[in-house]
Amino acid sequence: MIPLSLTIFCCCRAARLRPNFVKDERVLNTARSFDNAGKPIAAICHAPQILISADLVSGKRVTAYSAVADELKEAGAIYEDTEVVV
Repeated sequence: MIPLSLTIFCCCRAARLRPNFVKDERVLNTARSFDNAGKPIAAICHAPQILISADLVSGKRVTAYSAVADELKEAGAIYEDTEVVV
C-alpha cells in the first residue's frame, strides 16, 4: 500500500500497457484511499479506467483520452472534452 502521506495519486499509461493493472485490488484500494482522504487524483491517457474500476467517477467532472469517454459516461462521470479538469 502506498502511504497516504503522499500528496497526490497519479496514474498514467499503465492502464493501457497492462490491462490487469486496472483490476489489481492494490491499485484500486490505493485510489480509493486517496479519494476517501480527499486528496487529488490525476489520471492520464487511459488511466481513468482505474478510477472507473474503483467506482470513483460517478457524479464527478472528468476528462480523458477520447477512447475512454464512453466508459466514463457509462460509469456516471460528467465528461468534459477539455485538456484539464480541476
